Amino acid sequence: MFKIQACVIAFLISLQWLHGQSAATLVWSDEFEGMGIPDTSKWDQPEYNRRNNDEGPDGWWSKEDSFLDGEGNYVIRVRKIDNKNSDNDPYDYSVGAIHSIHKFEQTYGKFEMRARLPTQQAGG
Repeated sequence: MFKIQACVIAFLISLQWLHGQSAATLVWSDEFEGMGIPDTSKWDQPEYNRRNNDEGPDGWWSKEDSFLDGEGNYVIRVRKIDNKNSDNDPYDYSVGAIHSIHKFEQTYGKFEMRARLPTQQAGG
């Protein structure tokens, strides 16, 4: 199982910053406080077969594989799971995800994120 922990996502923008000045205004952020599901006013968690693969295991988005851990982290987990559909694969993969589509979208500005990513190779 792999875990990705994103601690803070913030978005900074101002017209002054875009024109070469150093001032910026925070317009959106999430510190991922609490436990369980992330703030639904900011995030959506997809849940469907994201990769139908006729030549091997399928990949599924799963809400249970992305959650707040109560320590200020958003955890994205990847797991090998039992085959979820009627093909002949011995197993499938499940992974968590979030996105802010239709909740917060921005074209210009400065995006900041802190994350810790796994260092081991797949299957390890």
